[in-house]
Amino acid sequence: MLDLPTDRARPTILSSRGKRLPITIDSELTQRFSSLVVSKGANLYTGLIALYMLMLHRMGGGDDFAIGIALANRHHEGLQHLIGYFAK
Repeated sequence: MLDLPTDRARPTILSSRGKRLPITIDSELTQRFSSLVVSKGANLYTGLIALYMLMLHRMGGGDDFAIGIALANRHHEGLQHLIGYFAK
């Protein structure tokens, strides 16, 4: 379980600067997680997004949130301006 600091005083001057939180994940755990998501018909990227959403749900206690993703399998030039997720 990650021990993340969640309560901090707001800075006096707000900025849009983010912060990095480096973590190390064991290669065996990564392989096992990848095998799990592939067995469910997904890929590692989709599994990691689902895991991130689960973390946000548990830390925030809410059920209604969205995550924006900049790329959705737009390999063909004619599909780049369509809305929605494309899966093979």
